[in-house]
Amino acid sequence: MTETQRRRAVLYQRISSDPKQRELGVERQEKANRALAERLDADVVAVFTDNDLTAYSDKPREDYVRMLEFLRTGGAEMIIAWDTERLYRRDQELNELIHFARLYDLEIQTQEGPLNLRKAAGRLTARIKSAVGSYDIEHGQERMWEEKEAAADKGLWRGGSRPTGYEKDGLTLRPNEAKAIHDAMKQVLATNDTDFSLGEIARQWIELGIENPRGGTWTRTSVKYVLCRWRNAGISTHKGEVRNKKAQWATICAEHETLGVRAKLLDPARSTTDVRIRKHLGSGLFRCGVCADGTTVKVGSSGGSRGRRQAYRCRGGSHLTRPITYTDAYVTEVVLAYLKRPEAKLRLYDVPESEIAKLQDEANAIRAELEGLAVDLGNREIDRAAYKIAAGRMNEDLKRIEAKLQESSARSPLNGIANADDVEEAWEAVTLGRKRAVIDALFEITLLKGRPGRQPGGRYFNPKTVQILPKHQAA
Repeated sequence: MTETQRRRAVLYQRISSDPKQRELGVERQEKANRALAERLDADVVAVFTDNDLTAYSDKPREDYVRMLEFLRTGGAEMIIAWDTERLYRRDQELNELIHFARLYDLEIQTQEGPLNLRKAAGRLTARIKSAVGSYDIEHGQERMWEEKEAAADKGLWRGGSRPTGYEKDGLTLRPNEAKAIHDAMKQVLATNDTDFSLGEIARQWIELGIENPRGGTWTRTSVKYVLCRWRNAGISTHKGEVRNKKAQWATICAEHETLGVRAKLLDPARSTTDVRIRKHLGSGLFRCGVCADGTTVKVGSSGGSRGRRQAYRCRGGSHLTRPITYTDAYVTEVVLAYLKRPEAKLRLYDVPESEIAKLQDEANAIRAELEGLAVDLGNREIDRAAYKIAAGRMNEDLKRIEAKLQESSARSPLNGIANADDVEEAWEAVTLGRKRAVIDALFEITLLKGRPGRQPGGRYFNPKTVQILPKHQAA
């Protein structure tokens, strides 16, 4: 390069926090950096900007990576930044920049002055600044976690992105979202493990227009996270540990409901992939009347003069075929007739709230005793051996009570249907999985072989080929 040639420079800007994406901070940096380039008699050939990327984050700086690639191909000889902290704050980032500066003979200029990474003195200065920057990051993280822990102990909301089900203040319920969450929790509690699907709940929320504050669409993982939150029951946590059971925000559900949902969704035995969503009322539920070993039916097709149509077929062979449309309609008619009868309400086996409250009081009393015991140990009023014996007994009692609370979360699948003002309307409103759970709780349904063709009276379907027995009678 001759003396008359102007040096080529790239500008780099970064700002830590810009949640509204207004980019005012980076715009100010760029204006100052352009002025510095003019004073240095340099031509700005490219501008790279990373907005809203804090030093605490491990997210990659996409434009920074593009800048390095641009420099690697010989696009410029100079980097201009507001200060060195915009370029690096960690040793790994600095080492990478030193490598580039030495390999490609790069000049680095900041508003504070030049930084010569090609010389030992410059590298020493840079490493001292990097060490200070790393300390600031780590100290800030420690302080942030300490503040979060203190807030969790007091049951306070510390801000952040809006939680699903709540307004931006993190305290007030957003009614439509809170109802969707509670309805989904009740669906999980009232439906068989093989019939409820997180994917189905995700699709329901999308159809209802439930906003995902974290961005993107609802998935099985994001739905699971929301349903399993302790927050739903008004409980604050820190690093997954329960810290305060009377947090300041409004509750979406009861504690025992959260316990029950967590027990189901976090059970290691539950498949890591979502269950297959059943599309028909009786697939895998209705039994074959020819087989004597409890074989269930699957969905296939049947033919004949009236054309191909969907039908229930035995999984073990082709010896049983029953039309789906007529079979489902008949089963639904029988189930609805039962749900309208007074005895159906006797199947609503929810645990009384008074009993749940009593269990929760017992659990809280034991937790308070455990805390007091730990204080006594710290004050050396008891020895460690005595503490282990007493704490062991208390923890056993606590596990027993929490198990009862978890069991109390089990809901009858009939709830909200058998006790509804309009049973048929309530039936139509619930998911297929919930309908299947109601049938499975009440009846054993067996499909029998029937005579092919038109039946007496002119119909093609004979209700006598569908045997519907109450569960106790079937047993």
